[in-house]
Amino acid sequence: MDFQFYMPVKVIFGQDAMSQFASLAKEPVLIVSTEILTQLGVTGKVAAACGGSPAVYDQVEANPTLSTVEAIASAIREQNIATVVAVGGGSSMDAAKAAASLAAGDTPLRDCLYHGAPVPARKVSLLVVPTTAGTGSEVTNVAVLSDPEQDRKTPLVSHSLWADAAMVIPEMTVTAPKGVTASTGFDALIHAVEAYWATSTQPASEALSLQAARLVCQNLRRAYDNGEDREAREGMMLGSLLAGMSFSQTRTTILHAASFPLTSDFHVDHGRACAVNMIPVLRYVSRHIPEKMRAMAVFCGYAGTEEWIDALEDLMAHCGMPLSLSEVGVKEDDISRLAAVTMSAPIVRLTPAPMDEDIVRKLLADNLYSGREGGAAN
Repeated sequence: MDFQFYMPVKVIFGQDAMSQFASLAKEPVLIVSTEILTQLGVTGKVAAACGGSPAVYDQVEANPTLSTVEAIASAIREQNIATVVAVGGGSSMDAAKAAASLAAGDTPLRDCLYHGAPVPARKVSLLVVPTTAGTGSEVTNVAVLSDPEQDRKTPLVSHSLWADAAMVIPEMTVTAPKGVTASTGFDALIHAVEAYWATSTQPASEALSLQAARLVCQNLRRAYDNGEDREAREGMMLGSLLAGMSFSQTRTTILHAASFPLTSDFHVDHGRACAVNMIPVLRYVSRHIPEKMRAMAVFCGYAGTEEWIDALEDLMAHCGMPLSLSEVGVKEDDISRLAAVTMSAPIVRLTPAPMDEDIVRKLLADNLYSGREGGAAN
């Protein structure tokens, strides 16, 4: 057996992480965040922990655009920033990761995304502070960026995008709204599942994915029902972290590939865009790797795969997640285009089941109106 596992990010988990900002954040500091986190006082709390007078860029939008990344990179250069601190969910972290590297050179971002130009080697320090339990971006070398001009989302992958340290503080998620808790929670679960079944997986990722999936299954309903449940919030944060570590080695597969056009064309948030097709895809892929998926189901506390999938479907309904594509605005005329865009993502080929445009089209068409009846492709 031969495999490699590389994840150079220092992880500091728990409330004690707040006390370590001052020693890690060399001045001058730029905090990358969102307006809502600034309004909630989260950005200010991190700024105070950093010490000094950090600059703040809090205009990161959901699904960060190339222009946002370029604006942050310009601020890093103009202010001679030494440390970038990303505060938020995947959008803040991805924007900051990409900008911190982009600032080190003059290579156009589109050349890195579309034409194979190398991502500049990052020169500034990079700390990341996740405020949601789901994206895992704190421990990956990937930044998913939106390009409105081309109406597409594209992952930027580079060694330069690894953060120096991830300050993972479960308390940061206590104020997350129910909708955010659900969407990011299912994103974490899907990271675990896709890293577990990807054709690129290996033993370390499989072990991380199993534990991550179990933590999400044990804690998501509790965190959704009671945001003040600290034990559940900690379980979700740990599950998200482990899932991120797992898929950082494997990449994701069909569910993420299918999510990209839903986000860019229908403005569905990332977690829901991934989760809406989860039930039919789980059933389809499980038929091709039945023993492996039964092992995950049993590890998560269920008698078998179908019982587990049924429980996940019930959990999605409980958390107000969409179970069919029509619920997120997709119409029958959209299916063929969605299938073509899905198949254009290289990660779809890491799915451990037959995948072509006809199969994807059928999976999506079967899930147009009913999540429970989807997955008829074979």
